[in-house]
Amino acid sequence: MLQVTSDLERGIDLLRALAIQLEKVFVPLYESLPGIERDVLLTRQETELLLQLLFTAEETERLPITEILQEVQGRLEEALGLLVAQDQVAQMFTSVVAEGEDQGDFKSVLALIQRISVILEDIRDMAFNAIIFAARLDEGAAFTIISQELSKTSVVMKSSYDEFHTTFSELRDWYNTFTEDVVGKATIQQDQADELKAAVAGNFAQLIGSLEQVAYFMGDLAKHGERALGPVGNIMTAIQVQDIIRQQTENLASLLANGLTAVRGLTAGSGDHALFILQSLRLGARLMQNISSTLEGFLDNLRELVEDLNQGVQDVQEDMELVAEVFLGAKEHPGTIATVFSQITDTIDYLRSVVVEVDRQNRELYRGRDMLREMLGSSDSYFTAISKEGGQITRLGLLAKLELGRLGTPDAQAFADQLDQMVAGIQGGIKDTRQAYSDMENSIERVIIGGGQVLEAAHNHLTEMVRAIDQSSEELAILQKLIRDSIEALVHGFKELRKSLAAVQQSLASHRQLVEMVRKTETCLKQCLERLAASNVVDEGVSLSNEQLAELMEHFTSYVERQVTQELFSHEEIDIGSQGGELELF
Repeated sequence: MLQVTSDLERGIDLLRALAIQLEKVFVPLYESLPGIERDVLLTRQETELLLQLLFTAEETERLPITEILQEVQGRLEEALGLLVAQDQVAQMFTSVVAEGEDQGDFKSVLALIQRISVILEDIRDMAFNAIIFAARLDEGAAFTIISQELSKTSVVMKSSYDEFHTTFSELRDWYNTFTEDVVGKATIQQDQADELKAAVAGNFAQLIGSLEQVAYFMGDLAKHGERALGPVGNIMTAIQVQDIIRQQTENLASLLANGLTAVRGLTAGSGDHALFILQSLRLGARLMQNISSTLEGFLDNLRELVEDLNQGVQDVQEDMELVAEVFLGAKEHPGTIATVFSQITDTIDYLRSVVVEVDRQNRELYRGRDMLREMLGSSDSYFTAISKEGGQITRLGLLAKLELGRLGTPDAQAFADQLDQMVAGIQGGIKDTRQAYSDMENSIERVIIGGGQVLEAAHNHLTEMVRAIDQSSEELAILQKLIRDSIEALVHGFKELRKSLAAVQQSLASHRQLVEMVRKTETCLKQCLERLAASNVVDEGVSLSNEQLAELMEHFTSYVERQVTQELFSHEEIDIGSQGGELELF
């Protein structure tokens, strides 16, 4: 009996250790499952958020993000169009510079100035000759004085015309340089616009292509995330079986412990009391066999579910790595979305700097326009002086003509006619020059006004485009941050999911130990039963009383345990409850 007692004590200890180990293994596992489910759900939600941004059900539809990007791209291309339109400014300022014979041309004005300058030289020479001519006459004193004044005036007027010629030549040279500079800037801006247009189109096409690729990955990620949710729910349901197993283990330990003291005092002829103990052990062995079978089936099922979860998470991981690499960057994906966004941002920054520089250059054109107007005003002052000097020559010429007429000689008359022609040439030249200059001035003024309007409109447009570019830059930054935050949240949620799953795997790593403990307990109880049955203290011909059966039933709390008791003692009517009650509600 000592061996029976020892086996029974050992079996009880194993049962209690098994109950403790079951709780140690499965309670943390059960508690971790809601976290796994939450992480999977969060991963799925972040995926759906990105899908709403990146993906549409209809393949023919554009991606929602594509519409946003194309709107931004269109706004940037408007700014590029304004750069091309800068050529209008150049055309306005160069339209006045012509090589033809228009009176509004610089060349025509310069030719007239040169013609008057020659006439003034002739008047100066004629006046010098008139002084010599008058010296030969006895009555030429007055004419000599007039000729001297005429010579002086022609010299002064010639000097004024020379200064005007120099100033006007400078105006022409400055204007030509100014217009060439405008044309050069317009050409540079055209080249910049073409370069930027190609860069914007290429970068946006690359970004949209990458996003479409990611949309494909995200579709797989959503499917695998949905698939990963199934095993979590199944595991949470399946793991509740361990509650029943643990309760049955504790019930069995209680049953055996109740009879342990009685076993120590058993002797031959103990009668129905010994039979009660034997039947209790027989029932315990049968229940232990049931626990062993249930536990192994439970662990096999749980292992399969965890493997399914592992596979689902592995699929999610592969998709997650692809998405994260394409979004956040990796050696295998140098042309990542982050890189493309950076390229677009750099292009936008460059575009903004170009637009700002174009506007600054236009401001310089404003200053050049004002300088041109100032130089034209300076030329007007020369015309005032020249007109005054031309009037003086006309008066002196008239006086000289009167004096020559008073002399009454043929030479004096010829001299008077020549002087009259020269004065008329001066007057006509001044008039023609003034008209040509006025025509040119009006033409330039029209260019100044028209160019000013173009510049003002361009400035307003460029200012608006700077705001539009800034808005586009902000929208892209928000869009990039939204995508990056979603991906980072997705990556974080997946890492948390992996941690939780690692805890599950660690808990299940000891499942073989549980099986071995169950088998040892089962073997121990069988040995105890065999030894007790082989002793001389049990008379198996005696039946258990109803009171003894009721005492057995007091240790059981589940339908399964009562059913096993019914099967073992089928000749007795026992109240075993109903299936679906008690612990099976777990």
